[in-house]
Amino acid sequence: MPGSNLIPMAASWMNYLKQHHERFLNELVDYLRIPSVSAQSAHKEEAYAFATFIATDDESAFIRAVEGRQLPSHAAVYDRPEVSGDPVLAGFREQFNNSMPMPNYAEMTLMWSPVTTAMNKITKGSASPEAGLKAAQAELTKSVAALRTGR
Repeated sequence: MPGSNLIPMAASWMNYLKQHHERFLNELVDYLRIPSVSAQSAHKEEAYAFATFIATDDESAFIRAVEGRQLPSHAAVYDRPEVSGDPVLAGFREQFNNSMPMPNYAEMTLMWSPVTTAMNKITKGSASPEAGLKAAQAELTKSVAALRTGR
């Protein structure tokens, strides 16, 4: 845009990458040193250590929040100024304070397909909300009964 004070996005990203090149490279090398992981991995201890670091380390959560724009899974990270001052992350923190994790039951996994089908039909106008959700409820009830009886 003529007369604009905006820096072209590609230029700003390139400058950012150049400024932080050494750190990015060191982090990449650190990750590449982690042995490959699979169900048959001979490096299960290393894989567990890496998963623990990603899941439990506040510094890891902070880096992922500030640089990767991933929501922190650690409440303490939200108190750091770089995170608490970010309006998007602060909004998610507010939601975090007022939410409850979804239960991890087999019945919950059965819900997604019928609800997705209902929402698609409702948004496309091929079913009313009442009809779409009634069909989803019927399918879910049938699936839960089959789960509980082993069929």
